[in-house]
Amino acid sequence: MHVLAAVFIDTIDIRQVPGPSTRIDLGGVKFSEPASGPFPVTVEPHLVVVLHCPEGGTPNAALETTYWRGDDKLARNVHPVQVDPGRFGSRVVPATPPSTAPP
Repeated sequence: MHVLAAVFIDTIDIRQVPGPSTRIDLGGVKFSEPASGPFPVTVEPHLVVVLHCPEGGTPNAALETTYWRGDDKLARNVHPVQVDPGRFGSRVVPATPPSTAPP
């Protein structure tokens, strides 16, 4: 399993097109997004990870996302992902730091 992109976005649309491909349209792509307001804060837009499983690859994996501020770990999210070999997939990762996160 390969991570092709991990970006903050405003919108995601998945649509079929003629042939065996699917289009994943990402709108308002940002490579970073500042959190505003006091903690706890919910970051919107969410983080989207675009994945690819190569032909002959293992379709099951674990996606781990960790949020850091300097050396301090703010949050960690782990969940299983499944992408068929030779295909692409995407996962939305919730971006909500724990309420005990320091300012």
